[in-house]
Amino acid sequence: TADCYDETSDGKGELGASGHNERLLGQGLRESGVARTEFCIASKCGFITGDWSIDLSPRHIYEACEASLSHLNMSYIDIYYLHRLP
Repeated sequence: TADCYDETSDGKGELGASGHNERLLGQGLRESGVARTEFCIASKCGFITGDWSIDLSPRHIYEACEASLSHLNMSYIDIYYLHRLP
């Protein structure tokens, strides 16, 4: 278990917004050779990068999730959190 989504998820500054750590995590897991079914990926969304406002609209959640999937180069995320409710 690795708690690295704090800096990888939606709205977490320049590195998080660019998906830097998600890319590192995805690459490391692929290179490890561990089967995808042997680990759990969790991520979260809700904050808007820059002003830290909250956007829990279906469109934002979808776009943030798709961005994370792309960064991780994976087809699914096991657990998807909302940063916080307004």
